[in-house]
Amino acid sequence: KLTEKDLNASIGYFKDMLDRGDFPPMTLSFEVEGSAFDAKSFASEYQLFINGIEEVIDDPNGLYLASPGRVDVYFARDDGHSLSDRIELDKLNDKIYFVRDVARKRMGLDFKDQLMEHPYECIPPIDGDILTYLSIYQKLHPQAEVYIALAVGGSIAPNKILLWRWDPTSALLMKVQNDNSFPIRFAITAGTGMIFNGASYTAPPITKGVDAGTTETASLPTGGGTGGAGSTATQAQDAAKEALTPEVNPKPSGVPIMYHLRGHYNRLMFQFGLEYAQNITPAGEGENPPEGGPKWADKYQTNHKVGNEDHELLDADGNVILRERKLQRLVHFGVGFMLGKNAAIGFGPRAYFRTGWYNAPHAVDLTVHAGYAAIAPWAKDKGEEIKDRVNPLIDFDLFGGILLPFRDSLFITGENKFCKGAEKCTPKASDVLTQKLGKSIGTFGMTLEAGTTF
Repeated sequence: KLTEKDLNASIGYFKDMLDRGDFPPMTLSFEVEGSAFDAKSFASEYQLFINGIEEVIDDPNGLYLASPGRVDVYFARDDGHSLSDRIELDKLNDKIYFVRDVARKRMGLDFKDQLMEHPYECIPPIDGDILTYLSIYQKLHPQAEVYIALAVGGSIAPNKILLWRWDPTSALLMKVQNDNSFPIRFAITAGTGMIFNGASYTAPPITKGVDAGTTETASLPTGGGTGGAGSTATQAQDAAKEALTPEVNPKPSGVPIMYHLRGHYNRLMFQFGLEYAQNITPAGEGENPPEGGPKWADKYQTNHKVGNEDHELLDADGNVILRERKLQRLVHFGVGFMLGKNAAIGFGPRAYFRTGWYNAPHAVDLTVHAGYAAIAPWAKDKGEEIKDRVNPLIDFDLFGGILLPFRDSLFITGENKFCKGAEKCTPKASDVLTQKLGKSIGTFGMTLEAGTTF
């Protein structure tokens, strides 16, 4: 433990070393790289203060020897404040600190590079020390607004000048929309892909007897064929459950043709889309492909206002009438976020959640997507800095999720989800979800699209 006497002796020892010049001074240079130092020109432009004391640089090379430790440097000009910096010596060596060059590099080149890393961000990520310098500059000029302007490619056209404003309240640098353009960027694409899932979309044809004395039968193929064995109504219901149970091995079910419109604001992304898919569900083993190819089919939507007790439409012979479609339609909406420095204009990796409505089978789409949008190889602007609003793009997307059968659908088997494993259970009228929602069907796929931003 140091006593006061020991502490005084230690301080005295270091003072003697400083007086003898045992520690080398800190060398400051006020020269700017690429130009010779002119003492007269420097003195006419700047008033220099070092540690609060006005100094005159008369060295022909612009050098100044300062005491080691912390040195505060301040420049003043006739029209106001200029550079202010603090230099702290961390090593005892003969290095030279270039005051003006360091400031020019940090608040010039480094600052510009960081802004151009995210040129379209509303609030670009900037290093903390640069934000501190901006805040100090604002304090020195309390009546002025601080703006940062960059001319892209040296052009002074209004749409080529990037502008940011320093907000002293939030201590953040915020982008200014200075070209009168709409702040939301759009992208429109079209493409195709492949959809896989674990259950057939092709609905089984179901027939019911005309009266109570007639045996009800059902033919329930798992693929797109028309085969199947006769059974009682109860057996048909059980067969429907088995036929529509998701399988472990996925199989291709459709080839979609899609049209998408995306909007981008900063990193936020929202999307609207319309997709049509051709059914390619393979026929089951030993079955013949249906005439005209597999189709999408489900019950007619009756809104529970017409039909039999199950709200099904029947023909004159008591057969359930199904609505068959050559193309399945999905109308959807998605919201998510983009990553990367060009996220605000629609390029880079993304992730989003999508929901929508299928017309056959009647189901709600709930899927999660991950994708990437890149500048097209044939684009004229292939550099990292994408300058124009209109640019061709290519887009790749992977997705996975579930289809949730909803209302008037053959995929709703009537199984009560609240029966806790009972072999047979009659759903209660109060079990609204059981009555209106079917067992979820897993789905995943991939798409490839091309389009343009605008």
